Amino acid sequence: MNIFVSVTLNQSEREQLLSLDSDDHFFFHNEFSYEDLIHPDFLNSSICFGNVPVQWLEKHPKLEWI
Repeated sequence: MNIFVSVTLNQSEREQLLSLDSDDHFFFHNEFSYEDLIHPDFLNSSICFGNVPVQWLEKHPKLEWI
């Protein structure tokens, strides 16, 4: 499963997520502002962890969990 992470994490926090024994793929990004264009990694993810501009949500074809 692809997971879009849009919160500021330090290296240790990123490593903890990556160390999970799973087939999940993480896309790490800092937070976005309302003016930012929708990120392709977001559109390719099933899960969003963090904050993204609200207009992105209505454009996502398969988002399962926020």
